[in-house]
Amino acid sequence: MRIAQLLGFLGRLNKDRSGAVAVEFAIIAPAMLVMYFGTFEASRLVRAYMTTNKAAQVVANLVAAEGSDGLTTAESADFCTAGKLAMSPFPGSAFKATIASATKNLASGTIAFDWQDTSCGGGAGSFLDATIASNGLLSNNGDTVIMVKVTYSYSGPIHFVLPATFTISQSAYQRPRSGSTIPHS
Repeated sequence: MRIAQLLGFLGRLNKDRSGAVAVEFAIIAPAMLVMYFGTFEASRLVRAYMTTNKAAQVVANLVAAEGSDGLTTAESADFCTAGKLAMSPFPGSAFKATIASATKNLASGTIAFDWQDTSCGGGAGSFLDATIASNGLLSNNGDTVIMVKVTYSYSGPIHFVLPATFTISQSAYQRPRSGSTIPHS
């Protein structure tokens, strides 16, 4: 008799669907939360990456627009502030930039730095080799290029899927509008 009761109970349990939706939701809910927060975090990180690229381009463009009078330390600070403002809606406090100018020597054909400025937020590190840093942009003797290296320490609002911080690095290159090397003082 006990076996018949057990089989009857299992038969009724098999036909009962009253808690199926709750069980299915309990199985799917964690995966849905991971996908939701992961999409939110990844999209903010991509936006920070694109905004950092824009800020690097802004700084390079401002420096390249300088005339033959040259770039002063005060103007470098202003351009750094512009880069930080270009990071909006992200906080500009984590923005660092290194600005440099390189020229291909007319006589020897070698590429050398004219100057480097690392005063923007402590700088994003120094450019070590002018030939490599100029990225093949100096093909003719007398060519000059402005280079900007930017780093941004991105910290997301939630850390559910991705790590808490990412360091984003970008570079930007511009030819001086004057056509000649921009001095720095």
